[in-house]
Amino acid sequence: MYLTAQHVRSRAGEDDYQSYLHLHDFPGSEPFPKDPLTVPQSHPGLMVSKSLRLKPGGNGVLSYLDIVAHDAWWTQACPPGSSSSTEWWRQTLEPIGDLMEGKSVPWTVEAGEVFVIFNAGALMPHVSEYKDLLGVALGLWDEWRARSGGR
Repeated sequence: MYLTAQHVRSRAGEDDYQSYLHLHDFPGSEPFPKDPLTVPQSHPGLMVSKSLRLKPGGNGVLSYLDIVAHDAWWTQACPPGSSSSTEWWRQTLEPIGDLMEGKSVPWTVEAGEVFVIFNAGALMPHVSEYKDLLGVALGLWDEWRARSGGR
């Protein structure tokens, strides 16, 4: 599973938050690689959902957040009895921003079976940008789960 969110700016100066969801355990997709850190650039999997307002191409990326995990692990990691897997993931991954405050970017964090990669321009407020991108990414995950029957 490769879930990414980007804060982009068009040539006309318009900002947008975009997100994309790719899966590996899905018909027609490539298998999950041995090195999870190769997923964003070389082995993204099959794109199954996206959310964007600005037309792709020619936009500058101001910041990005990549979340990488095995599909099955990501969908099954939420403990039984949790009301929402999205909220559980938010509570699990959001503290990374606070823990990394003041550290230079890019951040690459291994949180159990999940890899989190964040990068942003030097003048951006990194912790709040990380949390904003996490919300965008998890929003797409939530929408996709609702459409796909909770896969």
